[in-house]
Amino acid sequence: MTDVFISYKREDDARVALLVQALQREGVAPWWDQGLPGRENWRANIQHALDAARCVIVVWTRESTGPAGDFVRDEAAQGKGRGILVPVIFDNGVRLPLGFGELQAIDLRHWRGRRTDPFFRDLVDAIQATVDGRAAPPSRGPMARMAKRLKVASVASVATTGLFAFAMNFLSVQDRVCTMPFAQPGLSDACGAVRLGDRPSQDERVAFEALPPGDCAALSAYRDAHENSPLRALVDSRLADRKPVAEPKWVSRIIPLTLFQPQTARPANTRPQARAAALAAAQGQATRLCQTAAASGLYRVLRATPVASEWQCDATGGGFVCSFMGRADCQAEQRETVYQCGDLAR
Repeated sequence: MTDVFISYKREDDARVALLVQALQREGVAPWWDQGLPGRENWRANIQHALDAARCVIVVWTRESTGPAGDFVRDEAAQGKGRGILVPVIFDNGVRLPLGFGELQAIDLRHWRGRRTDPFFRDLVDAIQATVDGRAAPPSRGPMARMAKRLKVASVASVATTGLFAFAMNFLSVQDRVCTMPFAQPGLSDACGAVRLGDRPSQDERVAFEALPPGDCAALSAYRDAHENSPLRALVDSRLADRKPVAEPKWVSRIIPLTLFQPQTARPANTRPQARAAALAAAQGQATRLCQTAAASGLYRVLRATPVASEWQCDATGGGFVCSFMGRADCQAEQRETVYQCGDLAR
């Protein structure tokens, strides 16, 4: 699915890149203004992509709703006017611009990149429904969040009712009882099940003990899966102690960048020849786009290939001329650094 346009403020591109990567894994290849050609084509390319879009995602943040967010609001207004706008919110305390408050925005304020997150699933469903021209299905995110809070409240209620006398005692007594050397780790797990003595539950403890030493990704996954665990502070401290442990390595990947090739001045005899001429003429532009993406130092480009997705060919007195909208596939190597996040041993 390539006809999805993302409107955002440049200052938010790191967070938007995480969203783009997650959507790409869902089969959505959204258009965003990374790696556009030179200044003379910038606005024309954005407008062309916006006009071709069947779904416009607007990312509301402090930056995009602020005084410098005029372009974002203009793009969002065009998407809203066509009935294809899907708004998302990234920041707390964001006041939506005038005229956009009636559209229910998808809450991604607490999203950390998990594709199973119910709010992210709501976004994927809304995109598919908008592209298909149908109403979006009911949101699952708010109900999932409410259910989670009710579950936590229920556990707390059981703990309060069943262990009221014990809970009224000094907290140090709870800790000493839950950490007594006999019947461990079962005694600690039992305390954790009812949140006594600041002990983790059995599932939290077993998952924590299985974490590979120093694995930052495993720590992040644990934090997402066990947000209320007593071990959360320890996990956060390990994540904060993040250090590179090896030289960066280069991983092969394909980077797709939006490309528009205008008609060539010289007509060809046949339509296939005119298309071949347009692709050949686009090679230089594709190479420049890929080199621009590589300028950050995060990538090194091996080869650039222009790929057409929408052709426009016209007959002239001397033959045919063609233009196309498509992409530059940058075969590249991405720079990745291996990090270690503290010592996982308790």
